[in-house]
Amino acid sequence: MRLKALLQESNGGKLKRGTIRNIASLFKTSVRTVQRIWKLAAITSTDGRVDVSRRFSKRCGRKRVDIDFTLIMAIPLRRRTNIRSLSSEMKVSKSTLHRRIKEGAIRPHSNALKPQLTDQNKQMVEVKQSNPFDFVVQAFDWAKNIEALLCTSGFSLTAFISLYKILE
Repeated sequence: MRLKALLQESNGGKLKRGTIRNIASLFKTSVRTVQRIWKLAAITSTDGRVDVSRRFSKRCGRKRVDIDFTLIMAIPLRRRTNIRSLSSEMKVSKSTLHRRIKEGAIRPHSNALKPQLTDQNKQMVEVKQSNPFDFVVQAFDWAKNIEALLCTSGFSLTAFISLYKILE
C-alpha cells in the first residue's frame, strides 16, 4: 500500500518534496519507515518486480508449549481439583495452564447433580427452593431433633455448639 502511494507520487523515480512526510502521516508510520521502503524498492527493482516484504523468518519467536489434553482425564479427580495440583501432575507450569484456561482450551467443570448430598438433604434443598419459610421450619425441627439426641446421650446443646465452633 505504502509503495503504491509512493509510486503514484513519483515522477521518473524521483519524489516531490514533502511526499514522504505526507505518506508517513497518511499511513500513521514514521518517516524513516517510508524512506526505508522507498530505498528498498529502488534497490530491488531490477526487472520491474519490487520486493519490499519483511526479511524475518515466518515462524520466529518462542515456541508454544504443547499440552496433551487427553492426560487430564487420566489424572485422578482429587489431583485435578485446582490448577496447582493439575500442573504438577501434567508437568506443565501453572501459568501455561492458566493461559489455556483463559483461552478456553481447558474449561472448569462442576457437577450440577450434587452427588454428595443425601436424599434427605436433597429434599431440604428442594423445599428451600420452593418455599424458603418451610425450610426454616424444617431446619428448626432438625435442630430440635439434634437437641433431643444430645440430651439422651447426656450432652447439652450449648456444649455441642461450642465444640462445633472450636472444630470449625
